[in-house]
Amino acid sequence: MVTFIKGTSSTGVINGPVATASVNSPNGLAFGPDDNLYIVNTGAKIVSKVTLK
Repeated sequence: MVTFIKGTSSTGVINGPVATASVNSPNGLAFGPDDNLYIVNTGAKIVSKVTLK
């Protein structure tokens, strides 16, 4: 599941299951201590969390 955790969404960014979610201009990735993937998405000015479990 992809969810916004910081910022606001914009065109081209879709929340939801990984199979249907999308991002706009991702340029940073990191794994957190919670084993989730975090995506810095400068095109949409948001940070998204990808729940892997």
